[in-house]
Amino acid sequence: MCSLICRSLQAAPKNCRRREKTSKACLLIGVLLGGSCLALAQAAIKGTPTAFAGHAVVNVQELAEQEKLHPSVSSHLATPVPEMRQPDLQVPPGAPTIYLTKGRNAAAATPSGSASQPASPQSSSLAPFSPVARFSFAGTSDNSLRIPPSAQAAVNATYLVETVNGTFTVQNRTGGLLQTVLMDNFWASVGGVTGVVNARVVYDPYNSRWIMAAEGNGNTINSVVLIGVSQNSNPTSTWNLFKVNSDAGSWANFASLGFNANWIAVSMNMFQLNCTTNCFQQENVYVFNKALLYANNLGTVSKFSDTSGAGTYVPAVTFDNSASTPLYLLQKWNGNTIDINGNPAGFLRIGSITGTPTTPSLNFQASFVEFGLPWAFTGGLNGGFAPQASTTTRIDTDDDRTLSLSYRNGALWGAQTNAGLRDSLNSSSGFSANP
Repeated sequence: MCSLICRSLQAAPKNCRRREKTSKACLLIGVLLGGSCLALAQAAIKGTPTAFAGHAVVNVQELAEQEKLHPSVSSHLATPVPEMRQPDLQVPPGAPTIYLTKGRNAAAATPSGSASQPASPQSSSLAPFSPVARFSFAGTSDNSLRIPPSAQAAVNATYLVETVNGTFTVQNRTGGLLQTVLMDNFWASVGGVTGVVNARVVYDPYNSRWIMAAEGNGNTINSVVLIGVSQNSNPTSTWNLFKVNSDAGSWANFASLGFNANWIAVSMNMFQLNCTTNCFQQENVYVFNKALLYANNLGTVSKFSDTSGAGTYVPAVTFDNSASTPLYLLQKWNGNTIDINGNPAGFLRIGSITGTPTTPSLNFQASFVEFGLPWAFTGGLNGGFAPQASTTTRIDTDDDRTLSLSYRNGALWGAQTNAGLRDSLNSSSGFSANP
């Protein structure tokens, strides 16, 4: 898995620019968004109002003290997840597409099915390496309660919050342990929840709040989506916790979490209950009114369902507090195909959430992004897929879903783990287009 890399891109007045660097295990993208880039291919739809099923307020410090007085060990192992190998989907004819094609630059938002117009050649150079870390310290260790540990973390100026399957931990910026609680204990107050896994945590710097999403009761009729927000910038203090029931006959797995000025969005892969093959049903995106959650008010959540066959639609962590900035989403669409000009290509899909805080609309198909270097899921070697230096043992990157996304200075930046690469090089591309 690769770290997220952000680079500033200057908008070219008449054409597109891109940068490339070599990488062996992941695809890194940057897309500077303008009005022409996201011309709508589909109309935005309204969500289904869905009631909350549980609600509680908890204090992390109090929970940690209770655990010290009455130690408990969670024996619930993670629910096995059916293998998710998303099919390569075709880009609909005429869909707006942002081209990052290796070997040529194409005008932004040229619809698939129409000829691209090459831009004037741009000089290319290797991007700089990431800076060396100033210092490091041990984070939360694998507690062996869940397989895999599924570690996640977020940071602000004072705290580091980490979630490992089974444990919620807070450290200071020098590695000192401040508090730790079992994840099941943290969420217990919402009622009827065990086996809390796959937690995601982010920090909202504009409102000084921590946000966490997770799943519970996997592969049961009691499957739930969990969402929590801290009441201030101190994650060891008080949190507002909420629970939403899964769809009938489905269970919710693998939360993806993002926010903007108006909303918090959680995407979930929905699987058929008690199924072992061809189990993926659809992608649900739950859109929460951020102000209501921060105020500890219930209201309703807007649920959007996508039956295209694609999963893991990642909402952006949006570093822009303007109410007019959409909440974007990014998703792997097709890792190994041929574009309209007969060139090898791979595609990602961009979605967007717009509207008012109380009435959001979601466009699942705002635009596509084409890469000139495709990737493909081809199976594992030596127990894994991604090569490592100085060893034949490979890293098991599982699949080629998009895993993270952020929006900063008008650009989307994402990290994607690629499995079974067709070529020894991956692309790291930056794109800019005038609106």
